[in-house]
Amino acid sequence: MATNNEGLPRPDEFPIGSPESRAAARAMLEACESGVRRRQIIIDLPRPRRPGADFASPKVGRGLAYGDFDRDGDLDLLLTTNNGPAYLYRNDLAIKNHSIRFRLVGTQSNRDAIGAVVRVEAGGVTQSRTVKSGSSYLSQSELPVTFGLGPRDRIERAVIEWPSGRTEGFKNLPAGQLHERAESKGHTSRGSF
Repeated sequence: MATNNEGLPRPDEFPIGSPESRAAARAMLEACESGVRRRQIIIDLPRPRRPGADFASPKVGRGLAYGDFDRDGDLDLLLTTNNGPAYLYRNDLAIKNHSIRFRLVGTQSNRDAIGAVVRVEAGGVTQSRTVKSGSSYLSQSELPVTFGLGPRDRIERAVIEWPSGRTEGFKNLPAGQLHERAESKGHTSRGSF
């Protein structure tokens, strides 16, 4: 997901077509289908994947953060605008796929596990996520990492590479849960979503 940041006031303060109004743009969504990444204007996504009309309205974006705000296992977006309101976009799809989430706590590494890499394998597909801080201007996305699994209800394997250099692996973990892992101390599930 990307939003613009031209540093200008709200787009509705200028006549349509003026140079200032052109700073407002539609948000862009980076989609990945069949392993090929491409950028699309979000309004052009086919139904039922198309979001509400408010998502496609031009905005002068300032910051963007993602997190599972409603604790249902998918990532929602919070977009702040320059001199305007914030917008919370909930990711509520009619198609119910599975996901798995990991919250890491460093003991030998930094406490928030910034820099840790999590890899999961499910159904012949390997995905990886890095725990990171900061992702947009004046924004902080949540630290737990989320993996979409499609119809699969579990992963065959998860590997965590900690910033300390330690590597830990787990097998046969169920989807639909937030799995908490403290470095070198074991694995716990924090419940279903």
